[in-house]
Amino acid sequence: MQAVYPASETGGQLVESSIGGRPIDPRVDCKIVGGKRAFANTTMGRARDIGVGKSDLLGQHIRIQDRVKGAVDSRIQRC
Repeated sequence: MQAVYPASETGGQLVESSIGGRPIDPRVDCKIVGGKRAFANTTMGRARDIGVGKSDLLGQHIRIQDRVKGAVDSRIQRC
């Protein structure tokens, strides 16, 4: 998923969005999943909450790596 917001505004409105490089059709309903429900209909087994937040894991990763490359991967862009 890619999202584009205006650079001049804080909290500005979404300008452009796409999934897989194709524009999102506003007439089509899309389901966005995350967390435990992302695997509800798969054979991967049951997802559990392990009690560790994503921000905690990210912080731990940064401390262990010693350096972090501060590059944007172009999913979120300013126009």
